[in-house]
Amino acid sequence: MSNAHPCSYGLNSKSFKSEGTLPFRILAHRYGADRVFSEELISFKLWYCTWHENEELNTIDFVSDKDQSIVLWVLAEEKDWLTI
Repeated sequence: MSNAHPCSYGLNSKSFKSEGTLPFRILAHRYGADRVFSEELISFKLWYCTWHENEELNTIDFVSDKDQSIVLWVLAEEKDWLTI
């Protein structure tokens, strides 16, 4: 039986379904996660979104075409370690 910590092979952040929000992803990455996951989204939701660059926040916003709500926002710096 190995005494290696389960995260010693690379840190990944995937916890509860609702804990994939932008603040949690940034925090997990700062604490050493190699890869983080977005909140659980139905791909059908993303299909009906338009993405916009938000220069004020330096994010890419996926906005619903139905009600103009933000479905997902992603920081530009997350591109190398975010899995949607």
